[in-house]
Amino acid sequence: MLACWGGSLLGETMNNDWVKIPLMAEELGVSTKTLYNWINVGKLFMPRPGYVSQVEAYEVWLQQRSLKSVQSYFMAKGIIRDAFGRFKKYDVEVEESGEKGKSA
Repeated sequence: MLACWGGSLLGETMNNDWVKIPLMAEELGVSTKTLYNWINVGKLFMPRPGYVSQVEAYEVWLQQRSLKSVQSYFMAKGIIRDAFGRFKKYDVEVEESGEKGKSA
């Protein structure tokens, strides 16, 4: 599995690194649709129909996982929660402008 690491970084994939998409999705804990989305947007290469490189799939999965945590952090930055984790303030801009409760 990791023997192909260098080839993956050079943009070359080896035949023994190819895994069927449903098996790779199950191994990563994502749906097959997620893998196909990564292929469609160019994040993951499909060397032949129905197969992806195992190493490249893990690389993309790790990138997506770290990106998701960074996005979650910035989205939740202005949110205040009580001791039970419930939202106390959900829209800082509306409360600051004094328009809370008014219809648009």
